[in-house]
Amino acid sequence: MKATYVAIVVSVLFVLQSTTAQELSKAQQAMRAHDQEWAAAFDSKDLDRAADAFSEDGVLLPQNQPSCVGRDAIRRNLQGLFSLPNLKINWTPVRIVVAKSGDLAYTSGAYRISFTDRGGKTVNDKGKYLTVWKAQKDGSWKVAADMFNTDLIPGHEPENASGME
Repeated sequence: MKATYVAIVVSVLFVLQSTTAQELSKAQQAMRAHDQEWAAAFDSKDLDRAADAFSEDGVLLPQNQPSCVGRDAIRRNLQGLFSLPNLKINWTPVRIVVAKSGDLAYTSGAYRISFTDRGGKTVNDKGKYLTVWKAQKDGSWKVAADMFNTDLIPGHEPENASGME
């Protein structure tokens, strides 16, 4: 009898753990979709969609610039970014983690950016990023914080000098 009880408890725990893993996998897939929708907004230089992905009190931590706190400050920063001639930017999430609580997640990965500077020279950069996402009351996800920094040594071009693949 005792062995049967233990077997039942172990079976129930296994089922609960499998369900949690499946739910987490679905949450990770949904987070990947959110991340890629946001990347599409950057690709199309859609300022409204890109800025609106942030929560009202979101934080952008760009390299070599002051922090931008709040959606309005972030929008102004992104407007400057999107005004760069021949801007191309993309990123790929490599790691997606969703908290068991289901209210926080982060994505991290690699980015590439290229644009033409004021002198007409193409500037290429590649690096890594970390984005923290927070679930909203309406069930949507918004960026709570985003930061990125280069992998390049100042004055050196990336291996693929054309910048974008």
